[in-house]
Amino acid sequence: NNSNDKPEMEEEESVTKKIQNLYVGYQRKLLRKRSKPCIAHLAKLRRLAVSSNCTVTDLLQSQNADHDDDDDHPEEEEERRWKIQPHGHAITVILGEASSLIHPLVMWRNGTCHHVQHDLVAASISAMCQYSIQGLDEEAQNLGTTVGTWFMEDRNVNDWNKSAAAEQQQ
Repeated sequence: NNSNDKPEMEEEESVTKKIQNLYVGYQRKLLRKRSKPCIAHLAKLRRLAVSSNCTVTDLLQSQNADHDDDDDHPEEEEERRWKIQPHGHAITVILGEASSLIHPLVMWRNGTCHHVQHDLVAASISAMCQYSIQGLDEEAQNLGTTVGTWFMEDRNVNDWNKSAAAEQQQ
């Protein structure tokens, strides 16, 4: 009787793992979908800067200068700041969306952790939540790293570092 239980238990664990992997994938896709508009806007700015043969910084400054005289469409200060700081806006959206997806998973995981030792379903839910939290964290880091790399390139941060080092040596 005990030998018949082992294959059944392994099959349940396999199904549980598949469900966990599917759910982690779903959560990661959701984060990418929610972050996509601001990342796509930033990518569009980068392409426009390349086609205009200028830097993103120059492009943003020229766009900002064009709208400074536009009193017909007053923008809120925060919205205007996000338009001239698209990298910061993208990072904020990515981290905010990741946080909004992670928080309910933490609550659900913490709500089931007291029953994990006695209940296979609670243990499976808790593990799924933990894997999803880790997957979302990794996805947010990947997206954030991409935007951070773009910031370094678009704002010529390496040139800042070189000029700062040269100033210190003088």
